[in-house]
Amino acid sequence: MLTAMEQWDLHEFFELTKKLTDEQLVAHRKSLTDRSLPQRAGRAYVRLAMFTDRLEQERAAPKPPTKKRKRGAPYAVSVEGLVNPDLTPEMLAKIIVDAAWEAVRKENLEAQQKELKS
Repeated sequence: MLTAMEQWDLHEFFELTKKLTDEQLVAHRKSLTDRSLPQRAGRAYVRLAMFTDRLEQERAAPKPPTKKRKRGAPYAVSVEGLVNPDLTPEMLAKIIVDAAWEAVRKENLEAQQKELKS
């Protein structure tokens, strides 16, 4: 995937989250003062394109049947962040509140399961 800085470069140069006309995009790019941004955004775009091509190939490839995993077998989880240039304080507050409620729900569920086992 892309690093956060590469994602910011893509958003800053291509204005991915805004619906702009060609003329507006050209005006935006002419107004940029960072001379290396087009090159950085282009490199990030190429990396993203390589990733999406590989993802499409993996989706199209036939998958062998999965073996049943032993219960409790170790596995790795990978978490990566996505940049959102249009994140507002209200959106961030909602994310935090939702995460807190999810933690409370999980604790309640675990407590109920514990009670049922006893």
